[in-house]
Amino acid sequence: MKPINLYTLTRPLQKNPNIISQFEQHLSKRTDEQRIKEREIWTLEKLANQLYILLGISPLEGFYYSFKIPQIAKEFDLIKITKDIVLNIELKSEFTTDEKISKQLIQNRHYLSCLARKTILFTYIADSNEIYALDKDNQLIHSSFKTLISVIKSLSLDFYCDDIESLFRTRDFLVSPLRTPDKFIKGQYFLTDQQEEFKKNIFKDIQQTQSHASPYICQIQGLPGTGKTLLLYDIAKELAINKRVCVIHCAQMTEEHRCLNGKINNFSVIEVKRFSSETVKQYDVFITDETHRIYTKQFDMLLSNVLSENKICILGVDKGQILSKQELKRNIPDKIDNIPNICTFVLSKKVRTNVEISDFINKLLDLKTNIKTKQFNNVEVFYANNYREATEIINHYREKGYFYISYTRSNYHSHAIDRLPINFNTHYVIGQEYDNVLMALNESFQYNEHGKLEATTHPNPDYLFPKLFYQGITRVREKLALVVVNNITLFESIMEIVKQK
Repeated sequence: MKPINLYTLTRPLQKNPNIISQFEQHLSKRTDEQRIKEREIWTLEKLANQLYILLGISPLEGFYYSFKIPQIAKEFDLIKITKDIVLNIELKSEFTTDEKISKQLIQNRHYLSCLARKTILFTYIADSNEIYALDKDNQLIHSSFKTLISVIKSLSLDFYCDDIESLFRTRDFLVSPLRTPDKFIKGQYFLTDQQEEFKKNIFKDIQQTQSHASPYICQIQGLPGTGKTLLLYDIAKELAINKRVCVIHCAQMTEEHRCLNGKINNFSVIEVKRFSSETVKQYDVFITDETHRIYTKQFDMLLSNVLSENKICILGVDKGQILSKQELKRNIPDKIDNIPNICTFVLSKKVRTNVEISDFINKLLDLKTNIKTKQFNNVEVFYANNYREATEIINHYREKGYFYISYTRSNYHSHAIDRLPINFNTHYVIGQEYDNVLMALNESFQYNEHGKLEATTHPNPDYLFPKLFYQGITRVREKLALVVVNNITLFESIMEIVKQK
């Protein structure tokens, strides 16, 4: 996406407002046409006309209009970037509240801080023709056109004019309570609009039920990368201000989980195997992550206590992340759905995995899936004739910063893929995320007649190879690498995906 001139952008508006979206796409070279609402058009034109009268046409050059940071959908109305300064102007057709204006500008400063430049932030209200600004202490102040004009005049003529997406890396904004616990504890993150909405509704419902001495149970569903874990832990942290909160991780605990214990008052993370009838008496709130893996006996015990003692229970669920036949048989997601009066919140927007990686994974799992992405610049696929060659490639890419995820092994029987290096396995990485992920596929994997990726039986008959593979590759944030071992047919099929234009 390229910057534009605000004056030239708004010239066709008086004659044909309907053409502005198409015209903006032509000027900015953005991939998808930006649908601009009528009130937005009017607000933009009013500001542009006044700036033109006071400044002329040249200082209105170099503005990025309606830019969204990939994945997290954080949008900025107007941004201009120079060597030392980032200017952000938010557009409002009418006044809302000081709180909302301030909150937006503080968030903007947080996201723009990755550019390592001084940030100057304004909000323009079209109805009243007023200007507000955020000072260096994040206080909202009533400003003026005189101040805004002075700032624009002071900006260097040598402004940034390349593709703005290249300046923003998603990893700079995605805070994980497990991968970056310090930032999580300090609150150095923001939730998406959808996460904020769900959190607001959950706390409203909790307040109502608790005022009537009733239990509260809800579930938060979401595919990998939708921010389910962050939302669960954020809610847990806030509830811990006044209540005793237990986060139950229904998988193998890691050092990252243990790191949070003792750092937040009234907040504990425990492994599901430690959950017992004694544990359930010690807390007011239970928040479970990966609930689809909990044992039936533990689930029934938890549910019974919450209902009888009027406690709070929030269940994080992803039906697609079931890894074994026993988990399928227990069918905990259906048991959750059948809880009377349960509230369900479904996270629909992926915030961790970029669109390119997401499209590749969908196509990899099902060749007949229709996707938009035609070039996979963040996917690498390699072939190894044998396990020795595969090990060489794996070790090389581990040195390059890739996190290699191996398949969980059977305790009793070996498998050919066990010849590859032992690293963190697919059960260890449950609920985790990594910038660059590397996995291997061997002779066990193939596509069936319907184009779906299948695999032979795991040596542990309870484990499902395709599910383990899916668990591993969905841990990725930015780059994915695959090593295909001694399976040229599978390699050829995957190459058909990555070579398409």
